[in-house]
Amino acid sequence: MSDRRRDVELRGAKQIAHECGVSERTIRRWVASGNLSGAKKLGGKTSPLRMNRDALKRFREGE
Repeated sequence: MSDRRRDVELRGAKQIAHECGVSERTIRRWVASGNLSGAKKLGGKTSPLRMNRDALKRFREGE
């Protein structure tokens, strides 16, 4: 897999929570409050939350 493709891999809420050391519920709260703006739902209201690796890295560096 190329470096570019690896950088745009999407992370789910569980992976985001694990990498940030918080619960999935906290991730969902951060998204709802706008604190985690890089995470998006890629579909309708019930679709899973996703965030690309670069956006997560930038968020974690800014914590």
